[in-house]
Amino acid sequence: MSTSPPPAAPSGTWRLGRIGGVDLLVKPSILLMGAFLVALFAPRFDDRSGGNSYALAAAFVLAPYVSVFVHELAHVYVARRFGMRVQSVTLHLLGGETLIEGESRTPWQELAISIAGPITSLAIGLSGRSISQGMDGGTTHDILYSVAYVNLLVAIFNMQPGLPHDGRRVFRAIIW
Repeated sequence: MSTSPPPAAPSGTWRLGRIGGVDLLVKPSILLMGAFLVALFAPRFDDRSGGNSYALAAAFVLAPYVSVFVHELAHVYVARRFGMRVQSVTLHLLGGETLIEGESRTPWQELAISIAGPITSLAIGLSGRSISQGMDGGTTHDILYSVAYVNLLVAIFNMQPGLPHDGRRVFRAIIW
């Protein structure tokens, strides 16, 4: 029995791998933005003792991207629970997107799939905020606080009922 290789990544994306049969894709722009942000934030970490400022800046920049990835995985998980096929998760300059085959069959499916990401971002944000409040400061505090702040903003901003936000699909489910 032979297995066929996965299809080529769509034009303008790089395939990082597959998770549970779902392609993980990135647009090259995310790497350029990441490098720019690391260079921008590294001087902020120069005064931190015992750490390479570029490594600390990379962690600071990478954490929100990981959060976006987890947000997208929440969409994947819920869509799969409803028996829908998910082709890919693509991370790009301004966030991510999950490519789900077909349309939701009920308003409940639409609502559950679309709100899963923002709820995940909200949970990450509230958890990060709670943990960082119990810390005395330092680099770990700064990174956790930033991740919390970014995730809370993503949760709120993403619920706007316009393209390309999840709020558009939540609104569609409500008026279905």
